[in-house]
Amino acid sequence: MVWYNGLQEQCPPYAPVLGYLGVALCIFLGNMGSAIGTYGSGPSILVCSIRAPRDLFKNLLPVIMSNILGVYSMVVGIIIIGGISSPVIRDGIPYSTYSLYSSLAHFAAGLCCGMTCLVSGNAIGTMGSAFVRCILWHNDEAWGDDYDGERGLQAVDEKSSLIRNDQMEEKNGGQPYTEDPNAPPPPPRPTRGGDKNAAGQVYVAMVISLIFAEAIALYGTITAVVMVQKGDYHCDVP
Repeated sequence: MVWYNGLQEQCPPYAPVLGYLGVALCIFLGNMGSAIGTYGSGPSILVCSIRAPRDLFKNLLPVIMSNILGVYSMVVGIIIIGGISSPVIRDGIPYSTYSLYSSLAHFAAGLCCGMTCLVSGNAIGTMGSAFVRCILWHNDEAWGDDYDGERGLQAVDEKSSLIRNDQMEEKNGGQPYTEDPNAPPPPPRPTRGGDKNAAGQVYVAMVISLIFAEAIALYGTITAVVMVQKGDYHCDVP
């Protein structure tokens, strides 16, 4: 590498190392935040899939928002790579054009986006897990232990009816059992007296909380893009 016009300190040969290190940190920390958010909320979602499979896709919101963090870091990383200039060849001699100023700006931008995505993923995973368990608890309080929404209640009632008919057939010596139309209806399935609207209210609170947790990464992403634009300075080749 050749120094020229006294710009040795402005365009050192190690400047691209800082720029690409900023890209690596941005991608690594951003996807780490995405993984933490998915890992944190995943066990609670699996519990929900066992007890309330009807609400499974609705409760996947923390996982979806966690993976958006990886998109933020990828976009910023691509923008930083676009700002890293390659050496210019003049008469077979390479000249450095990537300045130390740009490399430090790109390094700081990658660190800014990556760290904000990391803390945002931690917040999403922690809150998502707590909210999913809270929603499941309110559903259990309102509907009982066999909660699966209206479909689950219907399935439980049908299963109870079949078991009751089989028991009556055994008492009648194997003869088909027909219910008496004048017989009183069976008592309603007991619940725990919970509020059936509480789960919906908690879900709305979860959506709002996750949006603000996601906004932490968005703030860092916007700041990183501005830093990359302000750090556009290259050395002129003679």
